Order: sequence, then structure tokens, then C-alpha cells
Amino acid sequence: AGYLSANQILMLKDVLTEGMAEGWSMRKISDEISKGVKPQDLYKMDNDGNIIKDSAGNPILSVSKNYRSTLIARTEVIRTSNNGAIAVYKEEGVKKTRWSAAVSERTCSICLQGNGTTFDIDESSNVLPIHVLCRCRMVGISRLQ
Repeated sequence: AGYLSANQILMLKDVLTEGMAEGWSMRKISDEISKGVKPQDLYKMDNDGNIIKDSAGNPILSVSKNYRSTLIARTEVIRTSNNGAIAVYKEEGVKKTRWSAAVSERTCSICLQGNGTTFDIDESSNVLPIHVLCRCRMVGISRLQ
């Protein structure tokens, strides 16, 4: 169905680690994912894990392999950035974070609803991104004096 294999996930982690360490652009990270990880077309699946087909019996494409590297790069850079910020907040004694949505005409209802929600620092990790291409971030808002 196009899901990444365990080996592809390991390669993806290597690309993301190197890209973040070297300060690569989003385009460079996406290009390196295309070359190294080689994600394939992703097809729509039902709740039982079966590929959904159209009336002619053809699998329904969810995301083409040509765009998946960009989706993966953007989503995983946001995840890494948020988790890195939270780690720094913890080191600095921040005790709470606030969900901050990138509000625009592209903001989804889930992100608008979550915008402004506060979390204890220990509950903040892995909250965001909430979906593919999420642009939200966690912002530190309080620390013990």
C-alpha cells in the first residue's frame, strides 16, 4: 500500500538527522528522502488494512511518490523541531507549553481548536504535528521561579 518499510524508516532517520545537523533546506531534505528512502505511491486503505479500489477495480491513490518526500520532510522537520524545543524548555525549567497554530486560510479545524491549549511540559512531547503538513508548534509559557 506504500507504507515505509523498517529499513526505509532507518534511512529516513539518517537523512533527517544529517539534514538537521547540517542545516539543510526543506527542499534538500526532501530531495535526499527521494534519493535515499525512495517512498512509493501511498494508496487509500480501509480500517481492515485493505487497499480501497474504485468502481473499475483500480487502487485509489492517496499520495503520489512524487509528493511524498515533501510531505514527509515537512511533517518530520516540524516534529523534530517541536520535540527539540520541548527538550530545551525542560532544560531551562519551563513547566508549561502552549499549542500555537499557524493561523491562516490553510489552518484546519483541528489545529484551530487546539490553538492556545496548554500542557504540562511532560505532556508536551509528541503532541505535534497533529497531522501531515501540520504547521503548529509548542511555545514555552511558564517556569518555576
